[in-house]
Amino acid sequence: MALPMRNTVFRIFWRKGLSCCRFSTGSSYFQHDLVRVRFAPSPTGYLHLGSLRTAFYNYCQAKSRKGVFILRIEDTDQTRKVEGATESIMDDLDWAGIPPDEGPLVGGNYGPYIQSERKHIYLDAIETLLKKGAAYPCFCSENRLKLLRKEATRRKEIPKYDNKCRSLSTDEIEEKKSQGIPWVVRLRVDDWSQSWDDKVYGHIVINHNEGDPVLLKADGYPTYHFANVVDDHHMKITHVLRGEEWHSSTPKHLALYQAFGWDPPALAHLPLILNPNGTKLSKRQGDIGVDYFKRKGYAPLVLLNYLTLTGGGFKTSATYPVCFPLEQLIQKFHLKNVTSHSGRLGPHNLEILSRQYLLAKLETKEGEKELVQHTIGLIRDHYKNRLSDEELGKHIYDEEHICYVLKWALPERITRPEDLLGEQFIFLWEMPDKTDIADFLEKTGADCGIILNAGLEVVKTMEQVDVESIHTALIKKAKSSKIGVNKFMPVLRYVLFSTVEGPRVGEIISALGRKQSLYRLQRALDLIDTSAVQG
Repeated sequence: MALPMRNTVFRIFWRKGLSCCRFSTGSSYFQHDLVRVRFAPSPTGYLHLGSLRTAFYNYCQAKSRKGVFILRIEDTDQTRKVEGATESIMDDLDWAGIPPDEGPLVGGNYGPYIQSERKHIYLDAIETLLKKGAAYPCFCSENRLKLLRKEATRRKEIPKYDNKCRSLSTDEIEEKKSQGIPWVVRLRVDDWSQSWDDKVYGHIVINHNEGDPVLLKADGYPTYHFANVVDDHHMKITHVLRGEEWHSSTPKHLALYQAFGWDPPALAHLPLILNPNGTKLSKRQGDIGVDYFKRKGYAPLVLLNYLTLTGGGFKTSATYPVCFPLEQLIQKFHLKNVTSHSGRLGPHNLEILSRQYLLAKLETKEGEKELVQHTIGLIRDHYKNRLSDEELGKHIYDEEHICYVLKWALPERITRPEDLLGEQFIFLWEMPDKTDIADFLEKTGADCGIILNAGLEVVKTMEQVDVESIHTALIKKAKSSKIGVNKFMPVLRYVLFSTVEGPRVGEIISALGRKQSLYRLQRALDLIDTSAVQG
């Protein structure tokens, strides 16, 4: 059934004397259909922050409108394909909590979802264009094309194909094919002037003449741009959200839609994500891959919230980074809120969001248990070759102790559980050596028992295990025991911390918590009693 005239996809108008095909993308034709978006990466490497943001914005566009999020692997350039990249991309989307509704693993009604498995669809589409006269075979050799590029460079012009093979007759084409001359298929483009209404950047006009583009390569594989358009049409994609670097390719895509007589989807180009210093992200960087953040221990939700700070799109009145649940991010998303200017990454915001996320988890029993078990696993793996004492496993891996440490450290000391593996926190996990403690106590003298008992009494009776309260109580106890503070504190510090000098004892006890501090003090006192019995 023909669409009403007001919904036609393109109309001819005149601009500055040039005949220009203006595409009114995102017409009411699409608005009445189910929203279908796609994330279409090439398997040429790992998923980085830019591509994850594109995937996430597509996901939000679909879910905020009860639509469908599709994963399509665009692997038509087999020379750049990286082994295992496809699997890695799918794993990363699953880890991030934004799995596709249709894709290579989950299937769907519009598959296959890997382009190398869709060659028959592209060949049918090529045949359609050839029959219409919208495309033609080109037999120009690579050497000739290199000479064209070289000559254009010499003249300081933009290199483009001179459309030489457009004029070949049917007999000439058949003769060249019979001679086995390699050939490609090119799109016949008479007018490169294109304009469209971008959902982010507004009305855009581009006139970028590069000569008739290749659609089908000599190896039988379609070019990226041709397959992209054919797949978007056959998969009924209603909205294309992609990076602004694709602006220059859009006229080529619109020319293809026009050649087929197809309706183009609504187009929304997302602004660039830049490094903190304003430079572009590069895959050569080791700190922008999704795997990097996974290994560092950042939660998926933290990373997704982090990405919303560099492109807009989410309606919020917060002036401070806020780690919203995924459901709220989806509700807040709208294309009209996406900015048209590039955004710089702010690593400090990532730390703020991570701390918020972890503190929120500690507020629920389920979240607390999950975080505690995760931290126990980290500590166990990191110290597996350093913790040999059986009593260590019993007390260091105690859930109550781990939970206490997390609550002590998170407000201002750490932003990830992995931070607790740093050397400054080693005293939390490595118990002072028994032999060293016994030697120290023996050399220090008879007051050690009094000091340890005094420390035990203070910690047991303290209502609040905070630094200042403990410090004040210990000084008061030292004076009442008639033992100088300069002797009293080093003994406690050594049995708790393994060194005579270091942080204030109140800080150590505050970090260890009541239960762990009592255990270490009693452990040292038992060494004195054992020594006395043996003596």
